[in-house]
Amino acid sequence: MLTSSPHPAIRFSTGQIILLGLVSTIGPISTDMYLPAFPQLERDLGQGPGSAQLTLAAWFIGLAIGQFCLGPLSDRFGRHKPMVVGLAIYVLATIALATTTSYWSFCLLRLVAALGGAITSVIPRAIVRDVATGHEAVRLMSQLTLVFGVGPILAPSLGSVFLAFGSWRLIFWAGAVAAALLAGLWLVVMPETLPEEKRYALPPIEILRRYISLVREPVFMSSATLSSFSTFVMFAYLSNAPLLFEHLLGFTPRALQSSSASMRGGSFWRRRSTGVCRIASSSPPSCRQVFWPVWFPG
Repeated sequence: MLTSSPHPAIRFSTGQIILLGLVSTIGPISTDMYLPAFPQLERDLGQGPGSAQLTLAAWFIGLAIGQFCLGPLSDRFGRHKPMVVGLAIYVLATIALATTTSYWSFCLLRLVAALGGAITSVIPRAIVRDVATGHEAVRLMSQLTLVFGVGPILAPSLGSVFLAFGSWRLIFWAGAVAAALLAGLWLVVMPETLPEEKRYALPPIEILRRYISLVREPVFMSSATLSSFSTFVMFAYLSNAPLLFEHLLGFTPRALQSSSASMRGGSFWRRRSTGVCRIASSSPPSCRQVFWPVWFPG
């Protein structure tokens, strides 16, 4: 089992913590920023009202698969290179999303972008485990969460701003440029936090065995189930909100984003308070760092 040193050799600066938080926002921003563009997306790709919801489902499927698979890869190859590769996949897929004219290609590309973007949900949390334990880990995770929480709240508003100046394609161009810039900063600013001697490769059967052991852990399952169901309700609302408000009630994308932002804000403060408490809890070691159903080292 991987353990972090109680006296980490790496001390992150404020800029590095902000960069970790910004990288973590790629997933939530990619989820929310194009929600106000659902009606326009449906018209342009020719599949009619409600079809954009399938693109959101493809994104979530990619995130789920990516998070469960990329954690073991980061334990094998370190934190630095997998992040750059994942961001590169995300950038290329997002550029293709901005140029495609096929609905089914769009769905497939959303899946591919999520597979690459999922690394941004895995690596920052793993880095906290690498460099800190106890109260120091609580401090780092709190700072990371503060930066992380701003993205989902602002994402629908940003999407509406881009729609005011162009089509839904501009949203994906902006996402690709932002991710490319973050990848460049990551290469320059962030050090490798998992040394060679602590890396290991697990056979697939061992990875599966560890996931099964997590499923049998009641503290983990209760936390993951609670978070999953509350998130399911939120995204059931968000995925249907464009159809309801813009198609049926005639709201503008700018009016829609206010509703989405308020819901996201409530979700952020709930998750921030519970997540920081869990990291310092006295629960079993396998469950002390449960922020979300994602892979964590050890």
